[in-house]
Amino acid sequence: MFAYVIMYIVVVVAFLNKEKRFLGEIAFFTLLFFSLFRGELVGIDTYNAMKWSTIVNRATMDFDWTVTRTYEISTNYIYQLIYYNGFSPRIIIIFYSIITFLSLRLSSKRFNVDIATMMLIFIVGGAYIYSFNVARQFASLGLVLYAITYIYENERLKSLIFFPVILFAISIHTSSIIFLPFYVFRYIKLKRNIVLGVLFTVIIGNVIGFFDFKYLINDILSLETMEAYDDAYGEGLSEVYQRSLFGYLVMYIALLFQLYTLLRQYALKYTVLVACCISLVVLFGDLDGPLARLFFGAKLIVLVYMGYYLSNYKDIIFKCLFLIMYSYLFFRGLMDPYYFCF
Repeated sequence: MFAYVIMYIVVVVAFLNKEKRFLGEIAFFTLLFFSLFRGELVGIDTYNAMKWSTIVNRATMDFDWTVTRTYEISTNYIYQLIYYNGFSPRIIIIFYSIITFLSLRLSSKRFNVDIATMMLIFIVGGAYIYSFNVARQFASLGLVLYAITYIYENERLKSLIFFPVILFAISIHTSSIIFLPFYVFRYIKLKRNIVLGVLFTVIIGNVIGFFDFKYLINDILSLETMEAYDDAYGEGLSEVYQRSLFGYLVMYIALLFQLYTLLRQYALKYTVLVACCISLVVLFGDLDGPLARLFFGAKLIVLVYMGYYLSNYKDIIFKCLFLIMYSYLFFRGLMDPYYFCF
């Protein structure tokens, strides 16, 4: 707990003094250091990742990983590299951490978000601590975030960099394949009223319970491949997180923050893509369990979009409210980091 408080203080001080760039660098390397050298019991994925690194082929484990591991070439290669050369299992954590933070660093420059703000949203948004639980997926999502910055490149040839980066992300964690079609957003240009109309329809429909995906999810889980995945985890993938009344209040307040930044910077090239991500979060935000991981990337994209507003607009009231709201979520999430607000 003390370490997280220290990290929080370092990041907030850097954010409040963004003109002093060295503070942003201190925040970046502080978070990277704790990610690289965290203990084996810090985060559910830390111990598991180090344990799996002693197995040459993860398909030989007690459950069938072949369904989802066939295309994860990079992950399998790094595991085999560790096994055959007798390297320390710690290397797998270092590999995931470096990929995650390097991707965030590169993405912050291309999104025009200063590094102090990027670290702030990464930690108070819940992504940093949650990345200890799903380290491999966050390494993949960092690459997804970087790939998305190429979608709207003016030069079409340069925009194609999106594909090799996404494929690299998929080779680490298969779930990132759902972002492969996002390249089509390069060609989607919709008027503000249409985008906002669809978005508000989704939100209102979710509030009144019109959009209920429980049956759809159960149909998906009836597929043979998903049943194998479900058995592997030993838990239901179609569970729906039961929020309290206060939980719904917090969720919709956070949604208001997202909508506010969307309206204020609608002219940005990423807006339609972000509106889609917000819709995905609204529609599937109540999912709990491994299936919910498919939508982590959408949440991360929305967080970075909010980071652009924090980084480039002098809206003191919004910044204060954002800091209060998400700081509360951060410290509340420390009580149960696996079910963090992210």
